[in-house]
Amino acid sequence: MKKIETVLILCLLAACVSLSYASDWPVFMGNIQRTGYSSQTTLPPLNLLWTYEIPGNIISSPVIYKNILYASSRNGSIYALNASNGELIWDYSTDGFIDATPAVSSESVIVSSLDGYLYSLNRINGELLWKSYLGAPSVSSPLIYRNKVYVGAGEPSNSLKAFDFNTGALLFSKNISQPVRSAPSFCGGEIIFAANDGKIYAVNAETGDDVFSYPFTGGAFEMNSSACGDDLFSLPGHDERKIFKNSPSDGSLISYSPSLTDNLYLDSWNWQIVSSPLISPSSVYISAGTDNAYLIGLNKNDLSEVTMSSVTLGSAGGEGFLPFMSMAGEIIFSGSADGIFNIVSSTGGILQKIFFSTSVFTAPALSDGRVYFADYSGKVYAYSSLKYASFDSLNDSDIINSSYGVKINALNTSASSWKLDYALDDGNFSYVMLASSSYSGSIMSSYPLYIWNTSQVPNGNYLLKFCFYGDPYIFQTCAVSKLRVNQKPLPPPSISASDNLGDNGNKILLSWPQSASSITNYRIYRSQGAQYSLLAQVSSSTLTYLDTTAFTGILFSYKISSWDGYLESDFSQIVSTVSVNDNPSSDSYPPSAISNLSCSPGTYGGSIKVSFTAPGDDGNIGRASHYFIKYATYPFSWSYGDVWKSSRPSGGAVGYAETEDISGLLANITYYFLIKSYDSMLNESPSSNQAFCLPAYDPIAPLGISGFYAYDTPGDKGGRITLTWNLSEDDGKGYNDVYGYKIYRSIRSGVYDYSNPYASVGKAIRGYMDNSATVNVRYFYRVAAFDSSNNSPLSEEVSAVSADNWRYVDFRNGGSLLSDDGAEILIPPNGLNQNDNMIMVKLNPSTLTPLSKINTAASPTGIVYEVKFDNASTKLTNFAEIKIPYTDQDIAGMKEDNLRIYQKTGDSWLMLDSSSVLSSQKKVYAKINSLGVYALMEYKPSGSLISSDSVYTYPNPAKGDKVIFKFRVSDKSDVKINVYNAAGEKVASLKKENCPAGVFSEIEWKIKNIASGVYVYTLEAVTSSGKKTLKEKMAIIH
Repeated sequence: MKKIETVLILCLLAACVSLSYASDWPVFMGNIQRTGYSSQTTLPPLNLLWTYEIPGNIISSPVIYKNILYASSRNGSIYALNASNGELIWDYSTDGFIDATPAVSSESVIVSSLDGYLYSLNRINGELLWKSYLGAPSVSSPLIYRNKVYVGAGEPSNSLKAFDFNTGALLFSKNISQPVRSAPSFCGGEIIFAANDGKIYAVNAETGDDVFSYPFTGGAFEMNSSACGDDLFSLPGHDERKIFKNSPSDGSLISYSPSLTDNLYLDSWNWQIVSSPLISPSSVYISAGTDNAYLIGLNKNDLSEVTMSSVTLGSAGGEGFLPFMSMAGEIIFSGSADGIFNIVSSTGGILQKIFFSTSVFTAPALSDGRVYFADYSGKVYAYSSLKYASFDSLNDSDIINSSYGVKINALNTSASSWKLDYALDDGNFSYVMLASSSYSGSIMSSYPLYIWNTSQVPNGNYLLKFCFYGDPYIFQTCAVSKLRVNQKPLPPPSISASDNLGDNGNKILLSWPQSASSITNYRIYRSQGAQYSLLAQVSSSTLTYLDTTAFTGILFSYKISSWDGYLESDFSQIVSTVSVNDNPSSDSYPPSAISNLSCSPGTYGGSIKVSFTAPGDDGNIGRASHYFIKYATYPFSWSYGDVWKSSRPSGGAVGYAETEDISGLLANITYYFLIKSYDSMLNESPSSNQAFCLPAYDPIAPLGISGFYAYDTPGDKGGRITLTWNLSEDDGKGYNDVYGYKIYRSIRSGVYDYSNPYASVGKAIRGYMDNSATVNVRYFYRVAAFDSSNNSPLSEEVSAVSADNWRYVDFRNGGSLLSDDGAEILIPPNGLNQNDNMIMVKLNPSTLTPLSKINTAASPTGIVYEVKFDNASTKLTNFAEIKIPYTDQDIAGMKEDNLRIYQKTGDSWLMLDSSSVLSSQKKVYAKINSLGVYALMEYKPSGSLISSDSVYTYPNPAKGDKVIFKFRVSDKSDVKINVYNAAGEKVASLKKENCPAGVFSEIEWKIKNIASGVYVYTLEAVTSSGKKTLKEKMAIIH
């Protein structure tokens, strides 16, 4: 059970005024400066509003944003609660304790965990936005600033890291020797963090570059942070028994407190455990101790002690830090290790104590008259005040230059009226009333007080003050906010730009008249045809500017704005011009030599990143034209080495950070680099310094090849073996890092010299021809793909024998060829004009004329052969025979009976009428009268079944004992012929079944006993789908 003890102490002042700049408490210690201070009024006594129990211990502090409370726990979860009633909105679990206080923005809540990750969650529904690895557990409370998140990491990372607020991408890491457990803060435009080594560090917020570090001799920062109250205040603790004040610009020591160890209020104590500093507008408050925690007040300017009552806050505890304090106006709020929640005045008076059964370590969050904190057992508390005031949505950085609606969150049940005043913030506090009204004691929640028209108010820093009146309580309920009234300044009325005369280029002169406004600076913006960027900023007394980086011959555009320290004016008009080399013949000034060439392993295996700073085109002025880059695998001078690029364009003017990625290198080999610079007149710089390094190593070997074959190279006279394979899955896809393929050869199976490949080919090459294969010797082969660093697994072993593929043919006796797949060519005796060698080769049809120029409708099977003589003058003198084999797979979906041989003639294909299907042999036969290229195709029936121009008799007139009826049907048919004499009497009936489609068929008629005369015959062709009949005439003469 808790009990509440309220003690009212007389204020030493006539009135105790509290300032409030905003009603949210979004980060650890309330703001990114980590001051722990808010100038809103929250007066005791406090009354319990609600509680919420979280399973798990809590040492982190709650934060408030837009009426949502966020709290994290050692159960590894973060919780979002309704700040008005404590109802759970969502929770999210990580994989480790969370001792860090979350940081919340308009979009997300960000927290680090002891599981080594930084989490970004949607602040409304708790959905994970991103999760980034920190490299170590973290108890550091994140800082959000300008789309970046800064957070410390413990061992082994020992660093401050910066991440992209939107994506979680790591932007930079500042590594030191000891863990960074404290919360980073923002001060003087830099990011400040303290570390376990007892030092404070400052880094540039954008780049992470070092600004300064300051060592304390005996301290060690734990979770306590440095705080920024104009200057930087640090409380190292341990053996460093002072509070220090440093310059936020360079870290130099401004002052430090006298030793506060001996007889301070009570017996002497050391500073083994300390809190973070609490910074008010005039004072610095700390708590420190070993057994008990003592509250100490110091003057902010000189760190002398502030006269205040001796205050013991309770037990110091054993978590390595004291409970963190928060302050609203003149009221300090602090827990203790023995469960006492203290409410103390700025002069040390105990105003109220709330007792709990367990420790309260958290820094209370202060918002709209409520105080939020958690105890160690996991219970979150909300206490409310009946006397509070805070402005709604006003921040120190607010700038107003039009009408502004002033809103207040306030309550004072004892007051009878209120008044709203403003004053110039010049230290005189000469307030002018804006509005006032009687007051009935009701809650004012985002209450619209007044519409303030500032259009006629002079520029300046102002204070807005709201106060209740009529309450006899010694602490007045007020809220004061700082704001800036600032009208936008005027730009210069005009601007001119011209080439700077009498030089060798690279310079443009700008000039302008004075702005009519009171300003501090002019901002000069420049464009090179795209977006404008800030080129320079000059003082208000400067009315000219010489642009010395305006590269010769390039059109530059300029515009200028005025800046008064708060707002930027509109832009002046835009002017454009070109820098001219007024005396080009005199330009013999080369670029300066590159002196800081360096290299490092690149991003990918086999790559190196070369880095250097760009020189100018005239020494170190302007912009060089291009670079010549050379490299070698040995130290070399400029006359040697290989060329990487001979005209690599310059990326920027002098000082630009140039990088070049060099790829295709082999790992484990040291490469050396030199660079020269050239200007547009081809003036050449001296050679750079020589840089050398190893390429990046690729630990993953490429995938091997598949479909590996070796065969005698067709169409040759021996001595060659052809290898083919399917590319590695990492060649052109996958990792896409294959450099090529290594071929290993042996005359013994399984015995290879893998240290010495027989040959190699480049990437995307699917084969290799071995031109050194002795005829009739069997060779064995294996192939491996290789990248910058590794060979792939070896292929399976294949073998082949080289043979002479030409066959001798004697013209008297004839000859034949029979290929391995069954293709045949037969030359009859006396079938050619001379002795010669002959060869039959199966071809790839894709290398031939498209099969669209065919004298019939046909579908290619993809089977093509070429038959040729070695001597071009050799000719056939008689018909030869050719047989082309096929398989069921070759003719899948085709009619076997319609297979025909076509011969290539010029760029066309003609069907051979002598084609016939030898189905039992799975071959197609034809007679040929010349050698050439032959394709097997399926004839596709088309047109009329039979036509008169494809029917005739031979001879006609007929003589002798017989006559031949010749005809061609377009589809497979049964044909019947009836012959009639002049009297119409049938003298013959002939028939032939299964006449093949597309080629000529014959029917013989014996006419020895047939009288001479003119005869009429009908030819009827019948198919399964129909029939057609033709009538023709013929003559017989005996």
